[in-house]
Amino acid sequence: MTEVIPEIYVKVSDLEFNVNFVTNSLNPDFLKQNSSLPFQDRIFRAFPELSGRIRSDMMNEEVRNIVRDVFELKYKNEQVAMLEKTAEIQDKLNRVIVPALPVLFQEFNLSWKKEYGDITCYLGLYSFFPRKVFTKEYWIHYLTKEEYIYKAAMHEINHFVLFEKWKSMHGYAKVREPEHPEPLWFLEEMIVDPTLNTKALQEIVPYPQKAYEQFYTASIQGRTPQECIQSYYMESGSIEEFLEHTYRYIEDNLKELIEKCG
Repeated sequence: MTEVIPEIYVKVSDLEFNVNFVTNSLNPDFLKQNSSLPFQDRIFRAFPELSGRIRSDMMNEEVRNIVRDVFELKYKNEQVAMLEKTAEIQDKLNRVIVPALPVLFQEFNLSWKKEYGDITCYLGLYSFFPRKVFTKEYWIHYLTKEEYIYKAAMHEINHFVLFEKWKSMHGYAKVREPEHPEPLWFLEEMIVDPTLNTKALQEIVPYPQKAYEQFYTASIQGRTPQECIQSYYMESGSIEEFLEHTYRYIEDNLKELIEKCG
């Protein structure tokens, strides 16, 4: 059977999706519930036009209107540049990332099926990069530096591959994305280091990968989470065994992971 290699398509992000994502990322309830990244600081640093206009006591619709005003103007002024970037980034992904996909699939002992779909990278105004594992889509800032274009692509595609691998092992009955702070979300974020820093992948995409910083600094049962993950990877006889062992570790320590890693 011929192995399926998905296409990667680069497109300009929908303005309304961009506005809604940034708005929802500034929601006080979201910021309180998810401290895995400094979301608000990143947004205000990337878009200083927002920092002086948005207050924590505003209703969500007020925030959305401000974000829309700012982003509509930026899209109008930067649309041509965004369109020009699509061709440039499409070429980079075709030359560097597509050849790495068969190696990544082999790492996960996964044959990519046609029904999994192709991969889409959207260019817009983002200070951190959302994804949808169901539809194999991810979003980046259109001015992302070359190194981070490659790193982001491999990071997000790693999530897509893991999701399909996990489904093949356990199924997935939910109709929404794995969300923070669910164990599968932690699994997605915690295994990017060992699975993307293999010699075979780094020879093709030579940009070392790291998980979230707190996974290297928090202490749980006398070890950092990444120390545990790396040891599981080295000691496991298969990718399936590694994923099962890591998932059990996350389940057993979920409360402490949330408290110490956001």
